[in-house]
Amino acid sequence: MQASRPLPLYQHGEFAEGLYPDLPWFLDDLRPQGYLGRAFVRRHATDLNAPADLNRWQAEDVVTALLRQGADLPGDLVLGDLALEAALLDALFDSPDKLIPADLREFDYPALAEQAEAGDAVGSSAGGEQPKFTAVLETTSRERQCVIVKFARHNPENAAARRWVNLLGCEHLANKVLREHGLETATTRIIDHAGWRFLESTRFDRTAQHGRRGLVSLRALDAAYAGNDPGDWLASADSLLNQGILGTDDAENIRKLHLFGRFIGNTDMHSGNLSFLVDPDRLQVRLAPVYDMLPMHYRPSAGGEIHERPLTPPMALGDVQRWRWAADAASDFWNAVAGDDRIGPAFRAIARQNLQRIGSGQARFG
Repeated sequence: MQASRPLPLYQHGEFAEGLYPDLPWFLDDLRPQGYLGRAFVRRHATDLNAPADLNRWQAEDVVTALLRQGADLPGDLVLGDLALEAALLDALFDSPDKLIPADLREFDYPALAEQAEAGDAVGSSAGGEQPKFTAVLETTSRERQCVIVKFARHNPENAAARRWVNLLGCEHLANKVLREHGLETATTRIIDHAGWRFLESTRFDRTAQHGRRGLVSLRALDAAYAGNDPGDWLASADSLLNQGILGTDDAENIRKLHLFGRFIGNTDMHSGNLSFLVDPDRLQVRLAPVYDMLPMHYRPSAGGEIHERPLTPPMALGDVQRWRWAADAASDFWNAVAGDDRIGPAFRAIARQNLQRIGSGQARFG
């Protein structure tokens, strides 16, 4: 890679000369992946002369996709003139058929969810397996609001559907509680309309003035500079802290967030579910707003079965002050779930049970 100015993060350590053994690590998050990635492949694989099976894609396939269809990907990187021209046109000229008036979003979202369920790639790329689409809203002040929208059907006869509806509500409440306890999270809202539940999350890699922010996942950053287990947030944070890539405050916030996740039963804290904002002129990154923080312990199985097993809260090992912070935040979370009528009665009962179990630990260690 040649650059007109130093790029400390991208050309660090063994990559100081701008040479990479395969796809440059900072492009790895841009490859099609997850729910929307598979929809992208169904739509574009033939035109790109790429395999129909995403697991068979090589670096060459990814680069071809980025060059030809990479105008609106996570973060601020755009590869090649064709994608750059499309990105600039998008920033300069709002397409009337693309913008959704913010006060009418609930009327448009059901059709977008049905398109996504049918396998169409709705909007730009975003990782993760939860069904979702992306959209661009126009606010009353004529600004853009770029959003990622997860969705689930309200189906009283289907236990798995009911559970996913509840889990989307839990994700919204977890964000609210974490903000109250001093952490920055994605801004979310719950919309129930026409038999659907939508969890709308404002994209923090976009600005209202058509701008973009650099973003990189812990998965890509750790793979480049540390090589830890993809499920070990704490080891990754320590490695990046020791190299000066991560600051002390952010490392501590990751430890607190990880402990909170254990308290609420987030069994899906892999390295793709934590990201960092990137300043190209600095080596050090900044922890991005929290997202995908919810009690995945309670997600339905692949066969649609659900369970109501209570959680086993983590014990107060190591830093007791951190444990108390996480226990207090988790108690507030389960209390919020138990008192929210957007959550079904059976899951509110689960919340009360978990609240009691955390309270027992607080009585002993608090």
